[in-house]
Amino acid sequence: MTSIAREHNVSVNTVQRVLESCSSNFYDDFDHLPRHLAFDEFRGTGKKLHFICLDGNTHKVVQILRTRFKPDILRYFYKFTPKARAMVKTVTMDLNCYYPLVARELFPNAQIVIDRFHMVQMLTRSFNIFRVQIMKQFNKSGREYRLLKSPWKLYLMKYDKLNRTTPYYDKDYLTQEHVVLDGFSSTYSNGCLEGVNRKIKQIERTAYGYRNFSHLLIRIRLEENIVKEKESSNFFFVA
Repeated sequence: MTSIAREHNVSVNTVQRVLESCSSNFYDDFDHLPRHLAFDEFRGTGKKLHFICLDGNTHKVVQILRTRFKPDILRYFYKFTPKARAMVKTVTMDLNCYYPLVARELFPNAQIVIDRFHMVQMLTRSFNIFRVQIMKQFNKSGREYRLLKSPWKLYLMKYDKLNRTTPYYDKDYLTQEHVVLDGFSSTYSNGCLEGVNRKIKQIERTAYGYRNFSHLLIRIRLEENIVKEKESSNFFFVA
């Protein structure tokens, strides 16, 4: 923004006002949702974690929320019609403890897919003997021990030993079999989200960080190069 202001001989505040005027071009259609969604979070303004949701097919941002907390996610998606939410077929996510709860409540026909990237990461660590040796050096009640211990054992178990009936994953209704298999059988993953999050980090580095969440949100939207037009308007904005 400072570079643009100098080039056009205006103040930075003027550039900010133009940037904020773009926000009206990014609107939600609450009658439609992509059939395949991906959930994740990224670190933004004030080092806080913000929720981000992508279209699993087009890899376009569906929405970015100021927080990643369950009530805020529910509040946003409940704005969509029941028909729109019923059209969602899969929701891909990492091992966040409440994302499965959110997905089951919002999208009755969606299959929960644990992302393969995170599963492979745990598989690699589980075969690392040195990691096990380090884990045993910590107190079993300590945080370090729990982080190294759970849930890597699932992926070392034989298939016929996996629990198929008892819910395993925190308080959600995911069995051990569900966690292991669905991530491998589905063609969708959070790889697209990891790429977008990397782009967001680059945006923040270029700007030396953002203090205003709205400015960060608009900047991310502009980077998508999306053309959106409101029916009630006689103009359109090209990002």
